[in-house]
Amino acid sequence: MSETQQYSDLVQLYGGFGDTELKNLALTYGDLTEPAQRALKAEFARRGLTMPSASKSETAESDAGSPLQSFAADAPADSTFEFTDIEEALMAQSLLRSAGIESVVPTSEIGSVDTPRLVVAPADVHTAELILSRPTHTGSEDEAAFVEPVCPKCGTPDPLLESVEPTNQWRCEACNHLWSDSEAA
Repeated sequence: MSETQQYSDLVQLYGGFGDTELKNLALTYGDLTEPAQRALKAEFARRGLTMPSASKSETAESDAGSPLQSFAADAPADSTFEFTDIEEALMAQSLLRSAGIESVVPTSEIGSVDTPRLVVAPADVHTAELILSRPTHTGSEDEAAFVEPVCPKCGTPDPLLESVEPTNQWRCEACNHLWSDSEAA
């Protein structure tokens, strides 16, 4: 993937972050790639926010708001997903957030990421595993790309995802048709 494409993808990703998530990501600034740093700076500028420093007090303040942050420090292995780099962990966090699952990418007290990982609440582990096990588009022709679903009855794009167990269940907003990924295959 080219740096320009990576930058573009990250601008879109960071645009979907809440202010707190964006500030937490800024605490890992030194660990980010150059395109990720530029995209992060651009998002802070777009929102008119000031980039936080990696001071202990600011990290503690941002962590205090979420019970999951406290849980993440000593989370069991079955609630933890490890990644090869921070961008991959943050993309997974964004994917889970879009499915309504809260997650945390833990940082150390000085704001750096020890091992890029993502922590979910025990009640969300199964659903998170299902979501994160799906192939996603990484820009490589060798890997499966996500294909935007369309209604098999009327062809309307962007249906509603009703559930993910045992397979994705979709509902078309245009014609109200219901179907699952296994039926569409």
